[in-house]
Amino acid sequence: MILLILLILLSGVVNGILDNIDHHKGSQGLRDVWHLAKYADRALLIAIGICGYRVDWNIFGVAAVFVALLLAKLIWTMAYENGVKFWQDLDNKVNITTGICILDNFLGFDK
Repeated sequence: MILLILLILLSGVVNGILDNIDHHKGSQGLRDVWHLAKYADRALLIAIGICGYRVDWNIFGVAAVFVALLLAKLIWTMAYENGVKFWQDLDNKVNITTGICILDNFLGFDK
């Protein structure tokens, strides 16, 4: 249950960063940090689904997840509204590569 709650909170952070970059860049292209955050977001959603399936649900577990979702929304808001320039600059400056051109194109790290 603790792992599920931590994954939900971490998902709030990653999703806030993802939306921060996406919504505040305007017409600029989304680059490597955004793509990396998108992969982290997808991995967290899969992990949340797996943990949610394996948890023994009871009323306290449902209440704990509900509170975690409320906290994740607050965390998302903080990540979304703060550091707009930082995340945009990071996305524009960081260049991630696998060293394999075809793989970089497939993963979106070619921009």
